[in-house]
Amino acid sequence: MEISENTKLCLQLRCNLNNDENLKPLSNKEFLKLENFLSEYSLSFTELIKDKKILFKIEKNLSLQEKRISSLLNSGVALSFYLDKWSKRGIWVLSSYDEEYPINYKIKLRNVIKPILFGVGTKEFLNSPSLGIVGPRDSGLSSLKYSEKAAAKCAENQISIISGGARGVDTYAINGALGNGGRVINILTAELFKESINEKYKKFTLDNNLILLSTQLPEENWSIGRAMDRNKYIYALSDGVLVPECKKESGGTWSGIIENQKKRYSTLYFKPSNESNIDNKIYEGGAISHTELNLEDLKKRKIDIDLSKLLVKEIAYLQGKSERAVKSYLTRNSIEVIDYPVRKRTELPDENSEEQIQKEFDI
Repeated sequence: MEISENTKLCLQLRCNLNNDENLKPLSNKEFLKLENFLSEYSLSFTELIKDKKILFKIEKNLSLQEKRISSLLNSGVALSFYLDKWSKRGIWVLSSYDEEYPINYKIKLRNVIKPILFGVGTKEFLNSPSLGIVGPRDSGLSSLKYSEKAAAKCAENQISIISGGARGVDTYAINGALGNGGRVINILTAELFKESINEKYKKFTLDNNLILLSTQLPEENWSIGRAMDRNKYIYALSDGVLVPECKKESGGTWSGIIENQKKRYSTLYFKPSNESNIDNKIYEGGAISHTELNLEDLKKRKIDIDLSKLLVKEIAYLQGKSERAVKSYLTRNSIEVIDYPVRKRTELPDENSEEQIQKEFDI
């Protein structure tokens, strides 16, 4: 399995690969603190294994014990075992330091959480125009058929479907896309190692029409907490999300809607469920009618990306250009991005200004 050095180090820091009960991997908050510290001093993660002095600086400034970080990084043998095990199942790993890592995650989650992604299938459409389709497991037949038709329409227009693979709306949406030659990103709650050999998925992953994606270690088991946590990754990865039904203020569909209202991950398109109290709350929270969903608009969102929220190298990968060409473009158009602030031209002083008079006097 090909895996970048930064991704290896992210795995070691974020996962207890040695299964040491007395060792805690870095939490998301701790990892972001460490990442910001390294960035501030123009250091990379690889410096952590090259120069131990940096670990003591980290301990002093961030209260992350040198011994703890050293112990986490001392898991190279275990990491090799896991990588070999995953590779045999066709499982790949991506971190936010990899080019193929979804641009939508880099934009929407950069300062919040940077999940390590585990997947099966081609990576090539992780950054394609997409529509999330999610809904209750016990939806009515009309909502299920609507989801299936909407996914089929997306397949005709080269728009990927993102869903969670649950019974009901999710399954109908996935079948509607795959049954019409479309592409699907199925974000699993967990159990990727087991699902990677599921016969119902194998044909589609081999045909490059399906990606099985997880933010959990492939061996992790399903849990309600992880299922709820998975919602944000569906919403954040999607360019828009369609919810064909929501009849109660509980469950995964409702919690996903509420979280999206707070975080504004994606535009939510909602099909009223004739429960006026619930419908009104969803619309008041920023959702718009499903009738306003325009597939061409979804495609444009992948073109009209807010470049200011990206790094130069990320823009270069997205546009298929060199970093030099990107910097030239940004300079010409006075566009500032995270790691490339454009210098403004210094205005010439007025010929009668005090500054100009002083210069003439000096001469």
